[in-house]
Amino acid sequence: MRTLGAALTLAALAVVAPPVHAGILDWLEAHKPAQAAHGKRAPAPHDDARLLTLEPHEQELFPKAGPDGKHFLVWVHGRKADRVDVRLLENGDPVATAVDDEDARWGFFWWDADEVAFLSRRAGGLALWRKPALHPGLIARVLALDGDYILPQRAADGSVIAVRVRRERAAPPPKDPFFSWRLPGAVQEIVRILPDGQTQKLAEGLTPAVSPDGQWIAFAMPAGRSVHLFVMRADGSELAQLTSGRFVDVEPAWSADGRWIVFTSNRAGAHLRDLRKSSWDIWAVSRDGTKLVQLTKDPARDGAPSVAPNGLVLFHSDRKVSPEEARKRDLKRAPRGFHIWAVRLPQ
Repeated sequence: MRTLGAALTLAALAVVAPPVHAGILDWLEAHKPAQAAHGKRAPAPHDDARLLTLEPHEQELFPKAGPDGKHFLVWVHGRKADRVDVRLLENGDPVATAVDDEDARWGFFWWDADEVAFLSRRAGGLALWRKPALHPGLIARVLALDGDYILPQRAADGSVIAVRVRRERAAPPPKDPFFSWRLPGAVQEIVRILPDGQTQKLAEGLTPAVSPDGQWIAFAMPAGRSVHLFVMRADGSELAQLTSGRFVDVEPAWSADGRWIVFTSNRAGAHLRDLRKSSWDIWAVSRDGTKLVQLTKDPARDGAPSVAPNGLVLFHSDRKVSPEEARKRDLKRAPRGFHIWAVRLPQ
């Protein structure tokens, strides 16, 4: 793993995804929860979040709730290799390994209720692929990609919405997975890729999320040190701003009915000069921007939310897991780092 990470880091100017991934893997190996790193004992959680995933010697990040209301996808960092798992929404138990490709970390999502789509270089250049999520089957290339892309998603018209990364200067790859949306020395552009490969730039921005009906995109746009949420149609029209203020709002995700957009934010304790000192929680804003609700309250870092059809909000967090919770899962001690937790959408 260390040899692979070093080799990929040397290629940082040529390819974005592999060196970024390598840096994250090195960080995860030595990762300690934020509260421990700051030398403070974490108090009990201040919300009703429920722990979903906890497996020996593993961390779980970037959940993707499934449209069937029964499963979710999650990126798993383990001792031997990294993978994308299918887990049960009810209790977080593993069901199947969906993808065992390192590049998938930078882009995996539900193609439909039965298939998962993911980024891979298995045939040479970067491309979007799809395969059955729960059982072996044909792995088909959907779209060859010319350039560096991350976070692909599917729009209603069959086009692919993704982030195109243009590196302007050399910079160390990010190591902390919580800040994977930050790519120093690079410009991130939200683009629409048509089935014939033609690309349309929609906006400069981060972490796009396509609405359940495939018609709208929520995304984050930097403004100085702040980052705000915007929405636009899938063709780039009807741009509107959702959030404002001297905060960082990123990683939006839609509720199944399109009424709410949940997101990661440091609104409860912003520190714009050093984001590591911020308080990171999950928030929700109504589609029309009139309601703003804080969903999680904990000293740890909550991020990367995804909303299940039943209104359950999944997110990763490096919260402290209690000894009692570990014993419930037949573990002597809880693995350090990130795991998947869940709270409910506001009524």
